Amino acid sequence: MKALIVDSSKSTRKILSSLLKKYEIEVEEAASPLQAIELLDGQHVDLLLFSYHHKSMNGIEFFKALPPKTRSSCVSLLVASNAIHQIAHESIEVGITACFSKLNISSLDTFIQNFAQAKRNKLQGRVLLIEDSPSLSQVYGERLASIGLDCEFCVDAEGAIQRISDNTYDLVITDFSLAGIGDGFSVISAIRNSHDAAKSRIPILAISGLNSPARRTQLLLNGANDFYSKDSSLEEFEIRVKHLLESYQLLLTYEMQYQTMQSLATHDALTKLYNRHYLRDVQQQVISEAYMSSKPLALIVADVDFFKQINDTYGHKIGDEVLAAAGALFANFFANELCFRIGGEEFLVILKNTTTLAASQYAQGFCDYFANQHLSGLNVTISAGVASYEYGDDFEHLFARADDALSKAKLSGRNQVVLDQSLNMLSLMA
Repeated sequence: MKALIVDSSKSTRKILSSLLKKYEIEVEEAASPLQAIELLDGQHVDLLLFSYHHKSMNGIEFFKALPPKTRSSCVSLLVASNAIHQIAHESIEVGITACFSKLNISSLDTFIQNFAQAKRNKLQGRVLLIEDSPSLSQVYGERLASIGLDCEFCVDAEGAIQRISDNTYDLVITDFSLAGIGDGFSVISAIRNSHDAAKSRIPILAISGLNSPARRTQLLLNGANDFYSKDSSLEEFEIRVKHLLESYQLLLTYEMQYQTMQSLATHDALTKLYNRHYLRDVQQQVISEAYMSSKPLALIVADVDFFKQINDTYGHKIGDEVLAAAGALFANFFANELCFRIGGEEFLVILKNTTTLAASQYAQGFCDYFANQHLSGLNVTISAGVASYEYGDDFEHLFARADDALSKAKLSGRNQVVLDQSLNMLSLMA
């Protein structure tokens, strides 16, 4: 970051220079407006800090004498010894960013601190700029690059719409008037009507050389998030871009946090399978669907064999590794089913629209598959019990029957599947 101080007083320049250097801003000094104009010829500064009182011209006259590009490309701060309120209105009207009194350096200090922090906090994001003027594309592109953004360019609506369809952008900036067929409205409409939910809410900054209330209102009503007039300063352009991107990225952060919280509430942290809380949420729905549709429903309740011995012999770290790997096996083998870790080393699979015979075959296939995996280098097996829904069952009764079958599998030597003994031959085929 670079700043230019313009003040005829050497002591004032020293004070202001110390203030800027405190925030690691590179400083150049000029003792007069004419010297400042010479220094600014051909070089860019991020911050222009100048006094109101000079012999040759006042601070406002100095600012108006600068080239438009210089005025619009930097933050300009006017400082005055007195009567700051009398000159503040005129200063803002000509485009000066802010006015400060030399008697209130703390306010100036706070502003510069915030300015330096914002400059260092580079944005990240991918921007599509749709502008058919090469010179303006270059100006806007350089400004976007200066705040850390990756910018791609397009000159017409058709090409822009195709790019948006094929790529992911964090911001779209579109001119109203574009080359070829179509205009800014076409681009905005294509984004807002996209079948891709993520693309349909990309923030849009509409820009136009015609700064009329009617056009601005039209663009905003059609789905643009903000509007920038080309006769406004580049500083305003940068601020509007930052606000849109920061708001959008904050929204994405909140959504990710919400999804994480949802996952923590419904999933077991170790195995990544659903947990008991989620089972309570869905168990009545599962039973109701089976009752209303008369379609078969089966449960597999499974248990890792001799898991306490694994913990006692190899430690809880290895035990956790075994459970995590077991969770992955359940998720892969029963990819289209609801899989739960319901406590300790016990797991549950809900098999919708699955007959008892099919469920028992799945369970036996999984039991054999599991035994061949050698989780954490150990010979680990599982036992399983299978039960099917019968008319009038509630979930607790259905689960209890599957759990009883699991107990029988463990008592019978483990590493096997046992069917609920209350099932008859008709229910096996149902």
